[in-house]
Amino acid sequence: MRGSAGKTGAKVGETMGEGFSQRNKTEKLTVTALMTALFAVTALAFKGFVIIPSITELRPVNALPLIFGLLFGNLGAIASALGNLFGDAVGGTLTFASLGGMIGNFAMAYIPYKVWGALLCKRDENILLLDSAKNYLWYFILALLSAIPAAVIIPLFTDFFGFVSYNILFGIIFANNFLVECTIGVVLYGFFSRACLKGKLSAVRAMVFSLDNVRGKRMAALVLAVNTFLAFGLSVFFFFNYSNEIGQLAILVPMAILAAMMLLSMVK
Repeated sequence: MRGSAGKTGAKVGETMGEGFSQRNKTEKLTVTALMTALFAVTALAFKGFVIIPSITELRPVNALPLIFGLLFGNLGAIASALGNLFGDAVGGTLTFASLGGMIGNFAMAYIPYKVWGALLCKRDENILLLDSAKNYLWYFILALLSAIPAAVIIPLFTDFFGFVSYNILFGIIFANNFLVECTIGVVLYGFFSRACLKGKLSAVRAMVFSLDNVRGKRMAALVLAVNTFLAFGLSVFFFFNYSNEIGQLAILVPMAILAAMMLLSMVK
């Protein structure tokens, strides 16, 4: 009887575990879908403010990847990538370069999430609150790390496919990203980070967010940050010292290598 009861209890426990696991997957899918929709709708709302036709526009939505990444981790990065892709598809700006936009927006969310989680946050915290000068400093450093990858990756695609040269688009995307993150982004992040402390948003975040996959990976995060800043520094050098012609291998080859190194260091 005891053996039978033990087996029954084990089966019940296993069934409950599967139920909780399935529920957690459903919650993650739901949260990711909602963030993706929010990103796509926000991107579409500003499609009319064009900077370069079919390539880029004024994008307040660029504040969202940093917010999504710091508050929702991997899910926020996935939502940023998919939201950008859907925004391009629905907004009529879907091109081969949209693949670069998807990768770049994923990195915009994931890199600050990994660097903050592995290097900057304390063991007993899981959210960056803008409640001190030091935390504001961390936010602006993370905003810089977030602004760089899309500015490096997307121009590689637009230049390769003959749309816009690397130098022209790098400057536009970086300025667009960083200025938005340091203005609108600060306000939005301050609001949503506080909202994540209590109430429904806090409960939702608790179900889907974790730092377990980045905590302890200090060296990997440091390498990621160094690769990102190195890509930025070389891009700035090319911006001021090379022409705006398309197809300059002296720019594209080293930047493609650095972009690949940046992406590879994201997965370590």
